[in-house]
Amino acid sequence: MIELPPPRTTIPSGISLPQPRDVAFPDFTSNVYVPVTTAISGTISAAGTMAILWSPVETKFVLRGGYLLAGCVTTCTGTDAKLGVLSFYDSDGTTPKVFMPLGFYTPTTTAIGDIVCGVFPFANAAAARYTAVPFSFDLGRGYTSVAKGNKLVIGGNRDIGAGAFNITGLLWGVQE
Repeated sequence: MIELPPPRTTIPSGISLPQPRDVAFPDFTSNVYVPVTTAISGTISAAGTMAILWSPVETKFVLRGGYLLAGCVTTCTGTDAKLGVLSFYDSDGTTPKVFMPLGFYTPTTTAIGDIVCGVFPFANAAAARYTAVPFSFDLGRGYTSVAKGNKLVIGGNRDIGAGAFNITGLLWGVQE
């Protein structure tokens, strides 16, 4: 049997032990919640006709996440048959910069009841056309606007003529 020496009851004087420190943990809680209830129609690719969702004054927005649902409420009559993309834009009021695509639409044929942004819980195409749950997203630390005073807007890259999309949801983040 091996006999161990008794444990020390004092710390040798030449040893420097680490001292407690304040540890800063990043705080990713949001303090701005933006309810969304809006509509866009017609020329949805122009900065002046995109819907403003969040417009901080003298600060930047940091979009961290949200839930969004967009559906067609008036059949689109655009002239461009190319696929359109509904997106979030970072806008200074003149030049919107796309930063997050949300859904697809066809400017000439998207019809009443079509879901432009959402998640379809059913595999049946006919049921999916009228039934969706909100699209949810988490951007972690978030997307920070390019400049102070920029607005978070929603719009598309193709115009929809007499068509209209209703948009509802909740966005969150911070202003800095």
